[in-house]
Amino acid sequence: MAYAYEITSLIYHLKEIREKKSRMDSYQADISSLGLEYTAVIPVRNEEHNINYSLDSILCQTIPPKRIIVAEDKSTDNTRGVTYDLLTKRYSYRCKEERNSIENIDFIIIKCENDKLPQVEIITPHIRLGKGRFINLLVESGYISTPFFLNLDADTIIEPEYVEKIVRNTPILEDTTIAAVYGRLISLPEKDTILGKLLARGRSISYLLSDIYLRFAGNIWNFHAYLRGPFVLFRTKAYKEVPRPLDNHSGDTAHAWELQKKGYKILIELSARGFTRDPSDIRGSLEQRIKWHGGFLENLYLRGYEVIKNIFNQSKKRGLAAFYTILYYGIISFKYQLTWGFIIPILSLLNYLSLSTTLIYYSIDFGAFFILSLLAKSILKRKYPDDPYSKRNIKEFLKDFLSFYFVFRPMVAVAFIYSYLKVLKDIIIAKIKRKKPEWFLYT
Repeated sequence: MAYAYEITSLIYHLKEIREKKSRMDSYQADISSLGLEYTAVIPVRNEEHNINYSLDSILCQTIPPKRIIVAEDKSTDNTRGVTYDLLTKRYSYRCKEERNSIENIDFIIIKCENDKLPQVEIITPHIRLGKGRFINLLVESGYISTPFFLNLDADTIIEPEYVEKIVRNTPILEDTTIAAVYGRLISLPEKDTILGKLLARGRSISYLLSDIYLRFAGNIWNFHAYLRGPFVLFRTKAYKEVPRPLDNHSGDTAHAWELQKKGYKILIELSARGFTRDPSDIRGSLEQRIKWHGGFLENLYLRGYEVIKNIFNQSKKRGLAAFYTILYYGIISFKYQLTWGFIIPILSLLNYLSLSTTLIYYSIDFGAFFILSLLAKSILKRKYPDDPYSKRNIKEFLKDFLSFYFVFRPMVAVAFIYSYLKVLKDIIIAKIKRKKPEWFLYT
């Protein structure tokens, strides 16, 4: 039961490999004939060291956006100044500042023009809004007016063909039930330290397994547990109908569930790649994972039953997929992490499990993950030969896997267990006080 994702995805990947299907085969149409009109939105706060890279990657797209909005959320550093300098000095934009209001919120808007490049606006509200509320405001007010918009986090860069690959390889233009498409994620260390490199190596395996098996299975089963927030191409109409919820710490999960509850579909396109800067220390990594895992349980409590019920009413097959996916991520994964990271070590230390039994358990677990990782890398090489990770030699791959199993996974297990205990405590306290838990997404 726990390997349903892996088995399903392997069957489909091997089928496509056997049929010699390659994503590269479809890159033939003239770009101008693809007909995509979109706005790029970069929500940013205190990202003076990163904003240049994300903005560069948007301006270098083979299918450029009609307009770029830098949603600058009251930064306390020089993010706005750095963005302005990049536009005026490197790209020769002509900029002017004006003041306006959107839905009764006052904004400072710097409008930048260049005859050969997309229009760029740096917009700053007079109060901090948070990522979710900011984008909701831009969409619901009609400030984003194109049929699609790309949300790109400021600590993330995308390859030049990112948008083009999504448009060429998915039916997003023709199928109006597709609300969002996102690509494959590759981790970069926030800082060039030994620990940062180890964590980045571990994440590379974690993201590889997630993309090749879990998220790809979401395409097959027609239900995705998450959106991938750093770089999502949204259908504006769908987003306007179902805005991002602001009631928990994992807005991407909540938004994915609510969109699918309304009958919309989400896809991952593995040929389109983005690179994000992840925390390079234990504290930052723990905080990131606690937010993600705890947010999933918050969503399970707030909307899990209604989501499964509504999707089941639309389609029994899709409803079963939603039920299993939420069960897997919400219960089975927690049970596994608790067993792997806490119960087995404690029982072994207390001599309730012999050393040989403990070693057999971890050896089987290690072997299963190693085989799955090796198969995932092989699939990547056969189906997506231009993926940077497909060119990884075996020595580097082994280093990545060892970092994943002995550095990254223990940290994830701690975060998983702690976040669930914390959320359960919040729920119990809220039940006693007879009110909803006070969770709020402010990023």
